[in-house]
Amino acid sequence: MNNLKLSIIVPVYNAEKYIGQCIESITRQKTKDMEVILINDGSTDASGELCDKYADEYTDEYATQYAAQYADNCADNYTDKYPDQHGQIRVIHQENKGVLESRKRGVEAAKGEYVTFVDSDDWIEEGLLREFIRAVEAMDDIDLVVSGLTCDKGRISFQKSGSLPLGTYHVAEEHISERMLYNWTAGEMGLPGYACGKLFRRDLLAGVIRDVDQGIVHGEDYAWFFSFVPLARKIVVIDCFLYHYRMHEKSTSTSFNMESFTQLQALKNYFNKQVKKQRIGDKNQAGVNQLVWGGLMHALREVYGLSVGYIFPYELVKAGSKVVIYGAGVVGRCYYNCLKSGSYAEVAALVDKNWSGMTDTAYEVCPPDRILEVSYDVVIIAVEPEELYRNIRAELKELGVEDEKIIWKKPRILRT
Repeated sequence: MNNLKLSIIVPVYNAEKYIGQCIESITRQKTKDMEVILINDGSTDASGELCDKYADEYTDEYATQYAAQYADNCADNYTDKYPDQHGQIRVIHQENKGVLESRKRGVEAAKGEYVTFVDSDDWIEEGLLREFIRAVEAMDDIDLVVSGLTCDKGRISFQKSGSLPLGTYHVAEEHISERMLYNWTAGEMGLPGYACGKLFRRDLLAGVIRDVDQGIVHGEDYAWFFSFVPLARKIVVIDCFLYHYRMHEKSTSTSFNMESFTQLQALKNYFNKQVKKQRIGDKNQAGVNQLVWGGLMHALREVYGLSVGYIFPYELVKAGSKVVIYGAGVVGRCYYNCLKSGSYAEVAALVDKNWSGMTDTAYEVCPPDRILEVSYDVVIIAVEPEELYRNIRAELKELGVEDEKIIWKKPRILRT
């Protein structure tokens, strides 16, 4: 009776600006064996109404096609059969419970053999679901497919993935659990812990995600993902970047506040328990510390206005230099505070392409063309992803900045 192969789960919270693009990108997939589950998590804008509208329109369109296709033998009762066929959109409305509980609810309601998540302010290119299905059909016992992401930040896009090479892995035999959290040599995760851009076997995921404490607000997807991996039989890492992650303050996320410090401790306690339970080694314990430290940096910035953690690359800049910092995110603000707190070098300007949306009065953020109006010795690009750095470098050169004056080094985090 259940012939659904794939369930797409979309947690929705106050995403009326983007939810249309998100849903339409999913329904354009040339994949018949699928359902879409929209979890409206107590939205206070028009998101819930838009979800219902899309569900009604898509259901009507599919029912018409279904009736025409089977007019000779089942046109009279297609409406009774429709709920058990592929191609439907279902909407679940609930009081606001957060993204973790929304994902749990979606997994519980899903009928597919596999599930994937799409955030309501993201979108996917045509072909992503086909690539997922192709990967699981190529070999038996595949429990997880991992793709990369295309990150969209304004007009700049770059690709992001973990450090685990492409291929198929037997989790237990190849000790993937010991390599998943953090690769200190590469300076990034072996397997990125975010929920999106992945395909999960539903029955295995259901048993993991329901046991994650709902009190884990920050890093919730990392919590259940890194509990899922050690239980998987085989995973596939594919060369695919068809999931588009919109880089801004996510609609489904929770802002940091005073409670965040307690919540981050709860996340660390959960991870410590899982590391001990699954016996996955000291390297992952260090990775746990790294993940939690990243959360603490965000909390300190938003609660106390402190940008700590990233160290300015003093060794690349001569003392007494005039420095333009490109990038007013967490890294850029850390660099700014490092220089402002001492007398090593002077900040000539802090610039960012998205300067107009940055209203934090603690920092005067200017557009990139301000570089042409100030006196400077170097422009340091304050971003983490190397591909984003390369894009910015090319734009700076087009702007007229001399190549030898552009500096970048992968940001270093002060570790505890």
